[in-house]
Amino acid sequence: MSARMFFRDMCRPWTWTWASNCQPLKVLTATARDIQEELTARRITSFEAVDKYLDQISQHNGYLHAVIATCPSARQQAETLDRERQNGKIRGPLHGIPVLLKDNIATHPDFGMDTTAGSLALAGSRPRKNADVVEKLILAGAIILGKTQLSGIENHAWLSAVGGQAQSAYTFGDVDLSDTPLGHTSPSGSSTGSAVAISAGFSPVALGTDTGGSLMTPSTRAALYALRPTSGLCSRAGVVPLSAIFDTIADTNAAYAKLKHLAKSFKKVTLATPDAFIVNQTDSFYAIQTARFKATIEEYLQTLETSKVRTLDQLISFNQDDASHEMPAGYDNQDQLIAAAESKMFEFEHSYLLRHARRVSRDLGIDKTLRGYDVDVIIAPADSCFNLLVSAAGYPSATMPLSYLAFNGRPIGLAVFPTAHQERLLLQVLSAWEAISPQRRPPTLS
Repeated sequence: MSARMFFRDMCRPWTWTWASNCQPLKVLTATARDIQEELTARRITSFEAVDKYLDQISQHNGYLHAVIATCPSARQQAETLDRERQNGKIRGPLHGIPVLLKDNIATHPDFGMDTTAGSLALAGSRPRKNADVVEKLILAGAIILGKTQLSGIENHAWLSAVGGQAQSAYTFGDVDLSDTPLGHTSPSGSSTGSAVAISAGFSPVALGTDTGGSLMTPSTRAALYALRPTSGLCSRAGVVPLSAIFDTIADTNAAYAKLKHLAKSFKKVTLATPDAFIVNQTDSFYAIQTARFKATIEEYLQTLETSKVRTLDQLISFNQDDASHEMPAGYDNQDQLIAAAESKMFEFEHSYLLRHARRVSRDLGIDKTLRGYDVDVIIAPADSCFNLLVSAAGYPSATMPLSYLAFNGRPIGLAVFPTAHQERLLLQVLSAWEAISPQRRPPTLS
């Protein structure tokens, strides 16, 4: 679960011509850049923008279940930032821009919202402070608009006890509960709410998290651009963790660079398959995650000022006692949590599996392919095993919208990944792709 930024568009040229009486904010298509230009021109205020987004949430969240909570102080934050703007103080490109946070990113209780990671066990818990990424957003002048739905900590694809059943803003009809996590009706997870919220016009920007594709797949199924930074690039402090090794969080200062060059060519390449992670009949990626989850989650739980649970065993017991909410029909197990609680992996085994995963994904995978074919990036289907490859390597990646399935409207997209610390290159690729692609089609919301 690493946190990433979702974007509706990367650098679409300015096309609005608002009259002096200010036309309504087009929340389904407005980007953060669009809004910032309108704020700068004094044709709209942050307070008005927040009102529009809260109204959109009020109208459509009852069906989509993308937002778990809206921030009671959002309008007050907007008023403060509007006053700063009037006085000539602009903190940066995010000044006065509403932002949604995935509900595993801690916010101080003063914001009036829980940080639940989708579990009722964490409802009412009190983080001692904001996550580092939230502090950066505040300093940059962003407005914390609310918290988004996610797969529960039991890792049930797109459902949580707190947020309910998330729905795609694009597909025709409800989620088929018999569908697989990558089935055609699935909005995917775990950053489901952040992706659905952006596509539905609930906010121009949202943060999500990613461990093994939990940002990439929801974003591509919402026709979004998304950026997953290199693991360790941004602080994960204050984020409810899945894996201390594979988790990552987005840099709130990410900005697209001026396009310098386009890809020289597209070539068909062959990469490692998921079977490459199997060593001695053990899936090294999931074994690494499972082996350290107990220590990782308990370290977070111990930082809380108050919490109903402090250990993984207590969390498992809570879920069993409240199974009707935490494990409803169709999601009636917490096998991954139990496996993590029972894991007895020795340190030398963990180190061996980690070296294996890194070698397969880096030396024999991404880096070998980039060198061997003399290319800057690899482009692949976004709904694919490549997400695990990138996560195991700890490399950055991004998604680009491609098209929509005719039979149910589901968006499909592409994933792009280079070697480590090439976020600037990724943003150049996204910018180039947007320049040659049809304009994104917003969903039809009744």
